[in-house]
Amino acid sequence: MNSLEFEKIVDDAEYINYDYGDHGETVLSVHFQSCFYFWNGHTPEIRQAILNCYTKYIELWGSHITWGFDPLTGWKQKKISNLPSLQDVITKRADPDDIIEWYVADGGFEDVEIEYANRYVFSFLTNRAWQIQHGNILYFRLPRDLFFNQTTQEEILRFNQYCIQQLRPWYMVSGMQAATPFSDEGVKIDLVSQARDFKGIYIEDSWDTMRMPYGIRSFDWLTFVSNDLSEKIGGVLKLQDTLRKAKLRFQTIDNGVLVQASDYPELIPNGTPDPESYLKLNHILRPLRDGNYGSMGDATYLGDNDRSQSFDIPLTDLWMRRFDHERVWNDLESTAKSRKSKFIVKLSTNHICEISGRYRYEDDYDYVRNEPMPFEEPDSRENDHRSYIILNKGDIAPYYLKLGQHGQLVETMEIEWTLFEEFNY
Repeated sequence: MNSLEFEKIVDDAEYINYDYGDHGETVLSVHFQSCFYFWNGHTPEIRQAILNCYTKYIELWGSHITWGFDPLTGWKQKKISNLPSLQDVITKRADPDDIIEWYVADGGFEDVEIEYANRYVFSFLTNRAWQIQHGNILYFRLPRDLFFNQTTQEEILRFNQYCIQQLRPWYMVSGMQAATPFSDEGVKIDLVSQARDFKGIYIEDSWDTMRMPYGIRSFDWLTFVSNDLSEKIGGVLKLQDTLRKAKLRFQTIDNGVLVQASDYPELIPNGTPDPESYLKLNHILRPLRDGNYGSMGDATYLGDNDRSQSFDIPLTDLWMRRFDHERVWNDLESTAKSRKSKFIVKLSTNHICEISGRYRYEDDYDYVRNEPMPFEEPDSRENDHRSYIILNKGDIAPYYLKLGQHGQLVETMEIEWTLFEEFNY
């Protein structure tokens, strides 16, 4: 989808709050955004890498940044010239057990009551050294018109690769993503509406950092998979071979593979055919997906009548599966229903799945704490910390990745998955 095709339909993905000013303010939009999920944000090496990425971003687009939050004064909103430098923040938060959070953006900053869908954003959040398998997130946002300009597009993609080389992420997603204010609290209902209308819009969520050991949430126009993460589906050489056979574009960058789904990012209006390349990539990466993610909207179970208000657990799950079958995102009421298997169905690593559904590793173990993964009810996914995967008939069952405290790959294990529920398609 080129710039002209994109702009013809993107207005339907823009949400304006007319309570702000004579013409209102855009509170939800679509812009180019890259989200990097990585380990070891508590270390000096990765903190320096973060600083390198930020410095480069400011060199390229810093003239548009007008304000940010001061992490040293209780997250107070300030003009950019009054903020401490990121170097100062990193120096003062040098303890590995210190969290470092940073958010700077364009737009107005005088009225803290008004929230804008910022066009320029650089933000990150790091973990503490004592935390177990907690990830880190860094994302940057740029206006979509910069992306659709050939000269600046090349500049953006070079910067994207620079960040991959610096951060060495577990995975990364880039494309036309939902552009929200710093807090999406006021646009949760709009995010659901936007996602229902456009399957191709990726939605960033910081909860991903807590779920990194379990896999990815989805893919985007550009998706980076690290060598270690690719071990879940047989390793980087097998991934490259599969991508090559599917005629999908990819390149090797340092510690992983960067896959491009199509010539340009696709919005994919609901009701239109899914691009074949997106379906192929979804098929290849599905065994990497977290099968029990939770909620993108800080809600658990809203009920059918309230589900349009926010991404609760069932709606989040369906969004993650939106490319798995044509009915999933078009017929929510039907595909939300699943059924328990009448028989115990086991599926070993590297074997072909015969039943589309959700599978669980019953004997999942916390190797860092040296105890079984906790769960409450055997027939419920709620508060179950064991590993789940989503597979369609014909998929190959993945390996299990045994990780250390800070996400380092310790062992790739062949295991037996158990069918938890069958899908209604």
